Amino acid sequence: MKLRLRQSTVRLRLEPAEVEALAAGGRVAESLQIPGLGAAGWSYGVRAVEALETACVAVDAGGLEISLPQPDVVRWAASEAIEWAVQIEGLTVSLERELGCDHRTTGRSPAGIKKGSGDEA
Repeated sequence: MKLRLRQSTVRLRLEPAEVEALAAGGRVAESLQIPGLGAAGWSYGVRAVEALETACVAVDAGGLEISLPQPDVVRWAASEAIEWAVQIEGLTVSLERELGCDHRTTGRSPAGIKKGSGDEA
């Protein structure tokens, strides 16, 4: 799962297996080791909760946790929609499906720019 933060938007890009796990009522999470935060680091995650009626977000020094109503997640996961967004008190939370891209296997970005250390000629 990838995380993007911009202004009042949190965007989570999920791999297909992560979309399936979330729709099944699971939790998808990542953890970062950031100096000064201790062994636990900083984490971000999203979970689908069956009994939840309204999406909510919790933020503290340890991370970010987004809880979404499972029926809404199931509808999105079963649809053809690439993205699904929900508003939580002025914050837009967007889930996106990760689409397979050639740059993962070819070493080239979608714009054709070769990835690497920058030392290549």
